[in-house]
Parts: sequence; structure tokens; C-alpha cells
Amino acid sequence: MTIALLGLLLTLSFPAMHNLHSTRAMRTQVNDLVHAIHLARHTALISGNTITLCPSHDGNRCDYDAGWNDGWLLFTDAGSALRPQVNSAGDVLLSHRTSTPLHISANRPVFRLRSYGRRSTNGTFMFCDPRGRVDARRLVISYTGKPRAEPAPPDRCVTT
Repeated sequence: MTIALLGLLLTLSFPAMHNLHSTRAMRTQVNDLVHAIHLARHTALISGNTITLCPSHDGNRCDYDAGWNDGWLLFTDAGSALRPQVNSAGDVLLSHRTSTPLHISANRPVFRLRSYGRRSTNGTFMFCDPRGRVDARRLVISYTGKPRAEPAPPDRCVTT
């Protein structure tokens, strides 16, 4: 009887634990990107250089065709190319690989934070996971480079 009751409790608690794990994983990825944007903004203001955030699947170079799902790269950008690349390994400030099955999209292929406290334009990241649109998050980056995380509008997320 005790084993049957324990089995029933485990069966009933599994969906709740899975949902809790998925929520934690998504918020971790959102917070990691918020940290990267704060680091980029601070570094740009202190160093006087433009800092670029781009999608990267290997952590060594920007990969604009792969998108943001695999990770991102933060580096000092000396050029003004539309699709900048890392000049040397010493320019890389942060390399991040995502570890959860999220669909991460952005309305910009690259984000640049400039030394005079302005981004090139404002932008938005969307974080979606297999649970669907209800649990989606978005990260809005203001024109001054300040990030703000919030629940995503239900009609804006692409489910995976």
C-alpha cells in the first residue's frame, strides 16, 4: 500500500517538477543574456569602444545564419560592418552556449552598445520553450542599452 501511494504521488508530481525545471531553465537563459548586456554596456562606457553582441554556435565567431538558439558572443568591435566578426581572441568579452531546448529569436541580427551610452536601435529577444506561448519571456533592450525582462505577449512567441 505504501509503495502504491508513493508511486501515485511521484506520478502526480512529475508534471509540476518538469514545469518548475523548465521555468528555471528559461529564466537562467534570460538572466545570462541580461548579464551579457549589462557587461557590454558597462564595458562600452568604460573603454570607449563599441561592444557587439551577436549569435554564435561555437563561441568563437558570429554565426548569423544559425540564430540565437545555440548561444551568443560578446566582443569589442573595431569595425563598422553590418555583420561584424571577432578580429582576435583577445577581443572576446563573453562567450555563452545555451544548454536548454529554447527557441530564442531577436528582431535584430546584431546588437551594438556604444561608448556614449546609446545602442544603435532598441531591440527585443523572445524566449520560447516547448511549453508554448503561455510561459514565454521577452527581453527588451532600450535605446540606452538597459535590458528589461518581462512575460511575452501570448501572440508573439513561436513554439518549438
